[in-house]
Amino acid sequence: MSLFSSNDEHFCTPFALHNQTNTRRDQIEISRLEPENEYGNVEYKLRLTDPTPERVERLVTQLKWRIREGQGEAILFLGVKDNGHFVGLTPDEIRLSLQTLERMSSKIGATMTIVKERIVDPESIQESEVEQMTKAKGKVTRNKAVCERQSKENATQLAKSVTNNQDLSASGGTAKKISIGKGSRRGLVRKVIQVLVKRKTHDISEELRVAVLGPTESGKSSLLGVLSHGEYDNGRGSARLNLFRHRHEVRSGHTSSISQEIFGFNSHGQPLTYNNCLTTEEIIESSSRIVTLIDLAGHQRYLSTTLFGLGSHSPDLVLIVISAISSITNITTDHISLALGMEKSLAIVINKVDLASKDLQDACYDELVRALQMIHPEITPQMIITLNDAMVAGARLDDSNHLPIFFTSCVTGFGLQALYAFFNEISTRINPDDLNNAVSKTSELQVDETFEVPGIGTVVSGLMIEGIIREGDEMLLGPDDAGNFSNVSIVSLQRHKIPCNLARAGQKCTMAIVADKIKVRKGMVMKEMDHEWRQNFSVCIRFSARIRFINGKRPKLSRGCPVSIYVGNVKQTCSVASYEIDSIDETLQVQLKLTKRPEYIRDGSRIILRHAMTKAIGTVTYVEKLFDN
Repeated sequence: MSLFSSNDEHFCTPFALHNQTNTRRDQIEISRLEPENEYGNVEYKLRLTDPTPERVERLVTQLKWRIREGQGEAILFLGVKDNGHFVGLTPDEIRLSLQTLERMSSKIGATMTIVKERIVDPESIQESEVEQMTKAKGKVTRNKAVCERQSKENATQLAKSVTNNQDLSASGGTAKKISIGKGSRRGLVRKVIQVLVKRKTHDISEELRVAVLGPTESGKSSLLGVLSHGEYDNGRGSARLNLFRHRHEVRSGHTSSISQEIFGFNSHGQPLTYNNCLTTEEIIESSSRIVTLIDLAGHQRYLSTTLFGLGSHSPDLVLIVISAISSITNITTDHISLALGMEKSLAIVINKVDLASKDLQDACYDELVRALQMIHPEITPQMIITLNDAMVAGARLDDSNHLPIFFTSCVTGFGLQALYAFFNEISTRINPDDLNNAVSKTSELQVDETFEVPGIGTVVSGLMIEGIIREGDEMLLGPDDAGNFSNVSIVSLQRHKIPCNLARAGQKCTMAIVADKIKVRKGMVMKEMDHEWRQNFSVCIRFSARIRFINGKRPKLSRGCPVSIYVGNVKQTCSVASYEIDSIDETLQVQLKLTKRPEYIRDGSRIILRHAMTKAIGTVTYVEKLFDN
């Protein structure tokens, strides 16, 4: 959607929000704009001729703010005062101001386009200046002496400029691009220039998603806060405040929701955090690799949120954090079993070593090794001490038999450099051929979070499963309570809060959409337009799965008993329609029926099943499509 009319006889006036409809007036009627607003993506500049380097830096910062306000676009009016009065620029001022603006744009990787030029009536300039000089006492008066003096000065200046303009035109200079308007009484035209500055999309070529699990009091959120912000904890939980989203989390010190933070690595492998970068945008621009840390709840009360996060965020690595001053709990062993059962790469951090003696640290490590041997005897624990150990562990993480174990302290910083080196060496688990194949398929996005933003409307975020999605695309969203899909359109698109034009398979993104005919919720999918969607989309009430309960804890199931299932971004209660135990491998073949509404579930998807205090992991083996003919 264009911000500007293609009709040259209209001039765009400022608007408060990027997605609001522009107000347009006829060019002849406009003599001024509304006063400049400190919010929004519209900026007025009287002129940008020959600024000092210090001023250029301030102007660049200001431009970045306007671009962020405009979701990647900013509108600049050159030759306009802050109060909206048109003053206009001479040809030389236009040339110098545009050169400065081009230099500013190049510093932030943006492009600039001249959208409109408006001829300014000299009388309106004169009236504006007189008003400003005579407004000091609160009442505007017409000072004839001032008007006469100003008229003479303007006439002399314009006469000189006409001569210069004619000389430049004869020699092929810049001024021949500036036309002489019929409405000008003194020859030289002053113009207001409207410029669109658009930020180029920064495509993150490499991203590592890390889901962080751990029991309460393990220092999990503090560790993430230290890693992403580059500042040590004060020993009282100051670092974790950067991740908490709710007031009750701050009061209790326990994570109850899914929060995310990022840090990056430059081309030399040095970590880039909020300690050496001011904004997320700066981190992404300067990084050759981005690490997204996904903080999942550790308290048993919020287990449902944790299981949903594991399924919907599709992490490349699961990092489990335990405390050096606590014993291994059932929650820790369940987290390890879940990660291994979902075939995720796994690493473990023994945190809070500043509070534990060497003997206590060794005891914690030995207890952990014994627990690992009981869960998965083939695993070989590897204690990470040096930076070289960390880099080797990261490079061979695909070898599932090796499990790196780190020792860290958020207060002293012990072991953090080894953890950074480990993250930098890990290769993402997505095979390039598989990724190219996924990108070439029809677009599909799993919705795992929804918002209603004032002035914007409906906003959804989720993971791209297949294909490419672009700003302006028309998509199908569903299923609703009846299993149907409705048309929606994508208004704007962001990744890591940075405006972008598209998102590819394997990437997380957030988008503003127009969805008037459907109530948006978590668990929906956004699919490419398909007129035969009833036959092609895998919407179901009933499906089958082969599962295995973790840690050997198999409950007694019966027909009709309720269970909770997590399949990708789908979280719902099911009833067991039937089940059969395989005596050879001790797996269960279960048929499940969704109790609330139809869902989009695909064959081969990973499933987590929860019944009371037991959990099972498996694969969807059959989907009974709702609209099969």
